[in-house]
Amino acid sequence: MVTGFRHNVLFLIVLVMVSTVGLPMAYGEVKTPQRIISLAPAVTEILFSAGLENRVVGVTNICDRPAAARKKARVGAMANPSLEAIVALKPDLVFLANKENPKELAGRLAGLGIRTHVFKTTSLDELPAELRAVGRITGTESALGLLAAKIEASIRNAGLRLQHNGALVNRKVLFVELNRCAAT
Repeated sequence: MVTGFRHNVLFLIVLVMVSTVGLPMAYGEVKTPQRIISLAPAVTEILFSAGLENRVVGVTNICDRPAAARKKARVGAMANPSLEAIVALKPDLVFLANKENPKELAGRLAGLGIRTHVFKTTSLDELPAELRAVGRITGTESALGLLAAKIEASIRNAGLRLQHNGALVNRKVLFVELNRCAAT
């Protein structure tokens, strides 16, 4: 016969088990995404370079590289992707860019139960860490870790060349990025 305390503990364990059936897994136990949407051309290229082309189900209207990306479903422009088109593709992960996509979109997708990751890079130095994060999320740690290491080595080598040629050590550099606008 189960004592009162044991009975209560057993009841609580069963209650917790039954009440969590059908709920999403805990953050640390998230499944590897199988249906990915990329809302930024650079992220699309990264996903394809990691061998994820078969898991990418949707991209923006301007995601045109690699060529295989042109065959993916289109979900609108970067600045105003179609929420309906995104939801219709039933993604389990949507990649957004921190500056190019609407800030409120990640929250709206999360509210619909769609997992998101905002690709946050404002400098070349931040790119390797972000590549490794994408690798962890998508299960491509090896491929994207290798790419991150190559970028880090290139950055180091460029720094060594600059230090070797003293005239360039303290030079300021301006980087300008021009975004293509796609007419819809």
